[in-house]
Amino acid sequence: MTSETALSESDQHQSVPGSTPSLNSGNVVIRTLAAGLAGGVGAILSWKAIELIGEVFVLPADLAGLAFGQVPAPDVQAKVVAATLAVNIRNAALWMGTVGAVLGTTFGLTICLSRRLGLSSIRMIFATVLAGTLFGALAGVASVWINTVSRQNMTAGATSPAEQIILLMHSATWLIVGLGIGLGIALGARQPGRSRIESTVVIGLVGMVGGCLFPIVAGLLFPSVSSTWPIPPLDPTTGRILWLSLPSVLMGLAIGRNG
Repeated sequence: MTSETALSESDQHQSVPGSTPSLNSGNVVIRTLAAGLAGGVGAILSWKAIELIGEVFVLPADLAGLAFGQVPAPDVQAKVVAATLAVNIRNAALWMGTVGAVLGTTFGLTICLSRRLGLSSIRMIFATVLAGTLFGALAGVASVWINTVSRQNMTAGATSPAEQIILLMHSATWLIVGLGIGLGIALGARQPGRSRIESTVVIGLVGMVGGCLFPIVAGLLFPSVSSTWPIPPLDPTTGRILWLSLPSVLMGLAIGRNG
């Protein structure tokens, strides 16, 4: 083999500068489906992980009794509200951080296996898990904050936030998660600055679209599913699985398609 031939073959395995980091080998359809499947697997694992973790943070015993069935004094009521918000934020941060870590792991592993990164796989998985965890936790905090503010400003007689607020809440949640996954992949692949920003934004926007679609699809196909809370309740299970699957699969398809 001549040096020119070796150089040509080597160039075929290198990423094109400015492209979105994803699965660079094989047919585009296969790598897209593989990454989409990774998103689906990550969603199911995330659903199970949240279920196993449960509510780690709870109200203190002296406040828990006041939160239900009683009308405390205004100062005590304010204390209960503040404590409840803190508990909700901590649980949401923990759950969404877990979601980010799981998705970072499944996407990172899929990319490593397809691209045969060898020792570089450690860097890729570390970056996707770390960024996914941090941004996931941030998404949990943001979702609870949006939900809390919207409920505090609901019009008289309303039982849930307006549809626009619900769309904003889920879109913002998955935009942040997607940005974390995209940034982790970009850092793991050691992309140049501009390409890193582009790929991060693309995956973030795709995640946002998935989050925006959740209340729409749930309302059309699963009327019993509630989309008014930052993280859909476990009952029915369909709601939480759909909420996790739509953005995760779409992000996976984007990662695979833009290889």
